Amino acid sequence: MLSHGLNYVNVVPVAAIPEIDELSIGHAIISYALIVGLDKAVREMRALVQKR
Repeated sequence: MLSHGLNYVNVVPVAAIPEIDELSIGHAIISYALIVGLDKAVREMRALVQKR
């Protein structure tokens, strides 16, 4: 599992590392959700992670 420092900018290359099978990205999502709402924050992060 990898967590510390993941955000909307660096999650794509990190998620693409074959050895990584779990990401802990709650802090980035919740922080962003305060601005755009939880639904949009989760949908955007999910789209980024699925780019791998």
